[in-house]
Amino acid sequence: MDMKALMSAMLSSDSLQGMSQRTGTTKKGVESVLASALPSLISGAAGQAQNEETAASFAGALEDHAKDDTSSLGSFLSNVDLTDGGKILGHLLGSKTDATADEAAGKSGLSSSQTKAILSAASPLLMSLLGQQTQAQKKTEETSSPIGAIMGSLLANADMGSLLGSVLGTGDDVEEAPKRTSSSSKKTTSSSKKASSSSKKTSSSSKKTSSSSKKTSSSSKKTTSSSKKKSPVSEKEEEKSGGILDALMGLLK
Repeated sequence: MDMKALMSAMLSSDSLQGMSQRTGTTKKGVESVLASALPSLISGAAGQAQNEETAASFAGALEDHAKDDTSSLGSFLSNVDLTDGGKILGHLLGSKTDATADEAAGKSGLSSSQTKAILSAASPLLMSLLGQQTQAQKKTEETSSPIGAIMGSLLANADMGSLLGSVLGTGDDVEEAPKRTSSSSKKTTSSSKKASSSSKKTSSSSKKTSSSSKKTSSSSKKTTSSSKKKSPVSEKEEEKSGGILDALMGLLK
């Protein structure tokens, strides 16, 4: 059984478009919800297949869904029964249904009810694809292994995170992040150098201002010195003025 092929079908453009139209949400929102919840749906299916109490009924359900016509995913999903899909979702996730839907809602930005609608549309498709691949594997290997063993083998060799990254094409984006950070660091360093150069210019300007201040101070000292030199002339004028007054006083007498 090819897990990557199954995920590729679930996340194909036709599948996303069909679920988007059926639930009244965007393709981007549907993709985000499935990227978050699909591993849980598959694990839930494996749990049903490997549980002694549910294995027989689950195998029967897979056999029934294997007969669904999924040659056109868009057509299949446009007619999918969301009420029946909700029941399948409940069987696959059990008590984790609300928590899984809420987590997917938080990542996608959709409401919890929209998320549950998407998962209710996806669950019948998952059952159909699992049923078809299980039947194909039985015919190819001519095995009578129980469905639980087949599902266990499926998950034992599957790295959900890597497979999702490969199908969604997110691997390159993760690798590019450090390069972008490095480029940003270079720009920051260049900006620091410009700031340093500007600081040096400011320092040079400060020195010129200081030099000008010294010249002004020197000029002020010369002015003060000049004032001191003029003071003896002022004293002589005062003496002359005093002598004239004394002479006038003498005539009056």
